[in-house]
Amino acid sequence: EVDAAAGDATTSAPAEVEAPAAPAVEEEVKPVVHETRFGMLLEKFRACEMKDESGATTDIDMPKFFEACDLYRDMLSKLGSAAGFILKDIEGNLKKATVVYDQKPEECNTFSGYLKTAKNVEGVTWLLRGVEFFLTMIKLMFTQEGGGAGVEAYKQTLMQYHGWMLQKTVKIGMRAMPGKDGIVKSEGLVLG
Repeated sequence: EVDAAAGDATTSAPAEVEAPAAPAVEEEVKPVVHETRFGMLLEKFRACEMKDESGATTDIDMPKFFEACDLYRDMLSKLGSAAGFILKDIEGNLKKATVVYDQKPEECNTFSGYLKTAKNVEGVTWLLRGVEFFLTMIKLMFTQEGGGAGVEAYKQTLMQYHGWMLQKTVKIGMRAMPGKDGIVKSEGLVLG
């Protein structure tokens, strides 16, 4: 052997004196991550948040919010006819909200400014509720066993705002929504 520091040939140390071999390091197995519109949607909605130095959300950037809502609307359109009633609702609320924003974009640039300026906040309120429902449904779809993520997300988010008849109608519609496998395989939701 060659002593690297001195550049001289040296004899090797007896086996009992040699440093123990480093434990075998298992190579970290990283999960395969597919870029999906779900991830993009989450990123878009996170990008809307305006935070203070501590990281707490203090406001919402409305132009970015509307951009995220456009992606949300586009994603719903990929889920087929079962999402049709939700899609129409989102489109109507997005139109109501953007009309208010377009009248005074400087004053409505943030959510707090929007609320101070707007005479009618119904559209943006229902957009926020709809987004909460969709993100909850996706989270449940990928974290809970069995089906029923749509119905459960509806119970957790929107049901409290609907009357008896609409609750029954929506629950039936949610049962017609594709399950996790159907959504993951929906054309246009998995990129690349």
